[in-house]
Amino acid sequence: MEVRPANQWQSAEQSSLDAWLEKYPLHNRPQNSVSYYTKGQILGVLLDILIRDRTQNEKSLDDVLRSMNGDFARKNRAYRDSLDVRLTAEKIAGGSLEEFFQKYVAGAEPLPYRQVFSLAGLELKASERRRPSMGFFAGRDENGALVVRNIDPNGPAEQAGVRVDDVITTWNGAEPPRGLERGVHGQKKGNVVKLGIRREYKNFTVELRLGESVETFYHLAEEAHASEQATHIREGLLHGVTQPVTASIH
Repeated sequence: MEVRPANQWQSAEQSSLDAWLEKYPLHNRPQNSVSYYTKGQILGVLLDILIRDRTQNEKSLDDVLRSMNGDFARKNRAYRDSLDVRLTAEKIAGGSLEEFFQKYVAGAEPLPYRQVFSLAGLELKASERRRPSMGFFAGRDENGALVVRNIDPNGPAEQAGVRVDDVITTWNGAEPPRGLERGVHGQKKGNVVKLGIRREYKNFTVELRLGESVETFYHLAEEAHASEQATHIREGLLHGVTQPVTASIH
């Protein structure tokens, strides 16, 4: 999700409202949309931690869902989308969550991973990997042809003249590989790949000089000196239970 350019401007709320556009391939390109399933799942984890922190691990997101089930589903009542979700979460948490919903559910501000995960005694760590890059993403169409779907601005593909919807017919004179990563495996930045292109019934060859991309990988680790409350929240989160923190915390 984080690597999709659309994540910088499209909120989870807007992504959900635009769900009807998913049948159009153009909408699903990384620069045009994010998945409300993926972003919503992450927001759910962050909200769960915030509720546990506000209530000393006595309540969780499960209580929000149970409350909404009782207030709306069982009474055959419709709820007002994000508003009633927020109001129910605030009722369970015992305080305002307006800023969280405004910034991260209705808005597209960078998610507060480090701040929120630290409340659960978890530390977000990052590592980098460099790999050769073609500067474009391609996928197979219904006929099995390898079609360019997305091009990185100012990347190697754009500089070589590759365009979205170009069909890759050959790869260094042979059949295109099943995946781009397989095609550049063992290659280095600066190496040249010759691509056979079909565009609007015209066939030609372009020489693409590989660039380099940096991928960041994230993983969570237990904080060595987490507070007692954070430790309780972490255990509750990992096991899906609520366990009140001892009175000594207050």
